[in-house]
Amino acid sequence: MDLPDKAALTRTASPQTQSLFFSRLPGEIRQMIYVEMWRTAGSLGQHIIARPEDRRFRHAVCITDPRRYDIRPVRFQAAVAGADKDTWERRCKSDWSLHWACEEAYEAGTKTEAVTAVVSPFLPVLLTSKRW
Repeated sequence: MDLPDKAALTRTASPQTQSLFFSRLPGEIRQMIYVEMWRTAGSLGQHIIARPEDRRFRHAVCITDPRRYDIRPVRFQAAVAGADKDTWERRCKSDWSLHWACEEAYEAGTKTEAVTAVVSPFLPVLLTSKRW
């Protein structure tokens, strides 16, 4: 996964001096607004997913505790051949790395169409301007 070029985004972003939000509100107040927008999405921990097949962005709440030990290699080694072994092998190879549980929850929700239960303004706002 390629990370965005932050310097290039900054160079090409409009300063939006006509916007009262950016020109009058102190950075501390804007920061509080950003945090509240993320909270409306269900958690401050979010995954932003770009799906090339439909060229849309989606988001999913992070359910992984970053302090937790990575159990995948141990569970894979302990798994018996068959479905359990295949499951842990897939988790070890996940593009989501330590967040394989987030991936599984997201994928399960998209199959049942239950993932988009929370309507939140944060993703559309982030996609509105580079300055955000």
